[in-house]
Amino acid sequence: MDIVLANPRGFCAGVDRAIDIVNRALEVFGGPVYVRHEVVHNRHVVDDLARAARYS
Repeated sequence: MDIVLANPRGFCAGVDRAIDIVNRALEVFGGPVYVRHEVVHNRHVVDDLARAARYS
């Protein structure tokens, strides 16, 4: 079986947009930014944002 990895790999447009929205909200309104649910379904990204005090 061959495994083919797409290149370049990264987040889908929706994930990029969600992270950009959080970052823009911080720039415009300051922190913290509160969200009802996780911005993305990626534990590493969510944890990184929370550690950076970007949102909760």
